[in-house]
Amino acid sequence: MANSETPLLPEILWAQRHQFLFLTILVPSIEPNSVTLNISESQIEFKGRAGEERREYATTIQLFAPIDTEKSTHEIKARTVTMKLPKKTEVWWLRPSKDKMRNVKVDWELWREEDDPEIWGADIPIDIPEPEPPLEEDG
Repeated sequence: MANSETPLLPEILWAQRHQFLFLTILVPSIEPNSVTLNISESQIEFKGRAGEERREYATTIQLFAPIDTEKSTHEIKARTVTMKLPKKTEVWWLRPSKDKMRNVKVDWELWREEDDPEIWGADIPIDIPEPEPPLEEDG
């Protein structure tokens, strides 16, 4: 039976490029079918159950600036939920959220400095599928 206590706050890693925000929600042994992920232009909401005790994890991130939800992608794996979120305006953010969050840390594996020449035109090292084009309507 699921525990009815207050949801746990998952650890979140972040990195960015001028055009993208990368978020990784770390949840050990997550049940993929329990994940609810709502991505809006200004906010990310996550809920999911994980572990033998089926503990609930949840968090809401008020984004620092707007993102393009139509081009956003995500992938749910056994220990992580990864997101590649295109920024509406290609600028460097101070942090991923409007407010400082104690559970958000830099993803040093993906992090690049704003003036790093390698980020211009470089491949983005994240394994997330590109969105499929919308189906064409008949008629």
